[in-house]
Amino acid sequence: MRVDPKDDRHVYLLGMPMIESKDGGQTFHGANGTPEYAAHADFHALWMDPSDPDRVVLGHDGGLDVSTNGGRSWRGIKNLPVGQFYTIATDNAEPYRIYGGLQDNSVRMGPSEPLRPGAQSDGWRDILGGDGGFVQVDPRDNATTYAEYQFGSMFRINAKAGEFKSIQPRHKLKDAPYRFNWMTPLLLSPHSSDILYAGTQHVMRSLDKGATWKAISRDLSTNPKVGNVPFGTVTSLSESPIRFGLLYAGTDDGRAWMSHDGGYVWSEITKGLPANRWITRLEPSHFDEGTVYATLSGLRNDESAAYIFKSADFGANWTNIKANLPEENLNVIREDPANKYLLFAGSDFGLYTSMDAGAHWQALAHEMPNVPVHDLAIQAKAHDLVVGTHGRSAWVAPIEALEKFTAEVAAEKIHLFEPKKVLAQKSWKRDRPTWWPRGETKGQSFWFSAAKPGAIELQLLSEKKEPVRTWKINASAGLNRVDWDLLVDAGTIKGLPVGRRPFILPGKYTLVLSLGTEKREAPLVVDPPKEPEPGKEEPDEDAEVI
Repeated sequence: MRVDPKDDRHVYLLGMPMIESKDGGQTFHGANGTPEYAAHADFHALWMDPSDPDRVVLGHDGGLDVSTNGGRSWRGIKNLPVGQFYTIATDNAEPYRIYGGLQDNSVRMGPSEPLRPGAQSDGWRDILGGDGGFVQVDPRDNATTYAEYQFGSMFRINAKAGEFKSIQPRHKLKDAPYRFNWMTPLLLSPHSSDILYAGTQHVMRSLDKGATWKAISRDLSTNPKVGNVPFGTVTSLSESPIRFGLLYAGTDDGRAWMSHDGGYVWSEITKGLPANRWITRLEPSHFDEGTVYATLSGLRNDESAAYIFKSADFGANWTNIKANLPEENLNVIREDPANKYLLFAGSDFGLYTSMDAGAHWQALAHEMPNVPVHDLAIQAKAHDLVVGTHGRSAWVAPIEALEKFTAEVAAEKIHLFEPKKVLAQKSWKRDRPTWWPRGETKGQSFWFSAAKPGAIELQLLSEKKEPVRTWKINASAGLNRVDWDLLVDAGTIKGLPVGRRPFILPGKYTLVLSLGTEKREAPLVVDPPKEPEPGKEEPDEDAEVI
């Protein structure tokens, strides 16, 4: 309830829908505006200007709306990154794309590259409606997706092929109906993209991409008779990435299960885990067959606790790896596929990492807001961590240096990580000052580590070992990053036209990191621009467009 600061008879009640009373609650009417100027649904927050109660700011599942006439009409604020991601996933395209289910805003897909300055939501589009849930992408074509919205409404989608097919499992006549959680787990087998798993009160399996389904477990919950929405359901499903048929399932009423044989026999592995707590993730290892991680949440039990565990024997015994984590409910844990000691965990308040398999944790808080992290995906090929937050949309962090930041590297006085290749662009030759807005070139980052804080120099040398760019850095202890705009010192490029930026030329270069007499080197290759495919030549960017 929100009360007008100038009239205590005037109140708003938020929910679905939003209603308003001007006579102290004796009568109510809708306050969502006219159909043409209505706000998004599912209302959570409202503020009225104390000096002008007709000026109202409304928060809902779609972001923010503003009214200047007391709610008769609303104007949506579209330039705020406030998406509420439940789940996050990626494909293997070049560059890869991000997928996710959003609260009340469908299942969406979009680019992993940052949006251009001034852009809105270039490239992001809906692939399914409703309150978006789990989404999986077939790695064979990066086009076939499996997605669902609330209560198990599942679909197989391929926009290129014009396919949009419902694949929700249906119980047989006289059998108990399937119970679908608000967010029903949906899993594409990492070993065969024709095999799909889903969770009801059973683990369901399809061998034909969702066309037909079979229950491969009994009811894995306690079948509790509580609540006004389906409860006693599978909430976490996973299959070992190194062994086909090694399956894990967890339920909302706190039961954990494992199957060695593709679902023919299930063993309960709940002993050692907190009782009756929502299992948010069971994460099998990429390295050790018997290792599995678990996170649980006490949110629905009105408690805040960091429940996070590790088992080295398929869940027979569990070890608490909470260590120094704060008492925050945990929604997800991921093991890095390139470094067995590197873990990531998302809580109701932020993002954490451990570089020693859970013995110690650190907050990944630089530029990352304190916001609920509901899901994490690691794009192994790009070495990116993709973070799905509930309120601040999706974030991407490069983690290749973190993956290589071993105890041995950390012990070195300085260490320089080998940078990625740079691809030169044809547009660099046409670069010139202009007051027209131009697309900016994506930069590059250099990573290094230092055992102690101090002054460090980083130089970029040409093939003739001549410096073309120098950075003076006040380094901190641990990992450090230098962001490079792909420019070199103007005097190092002969014949550079007046006013054009000195982009680096194709060739072979060397990075040199120096701390006193200590030096580290790494090669840097700048490839020439790609030639366009026939019929896809780039337009002449020198032509002015008015």
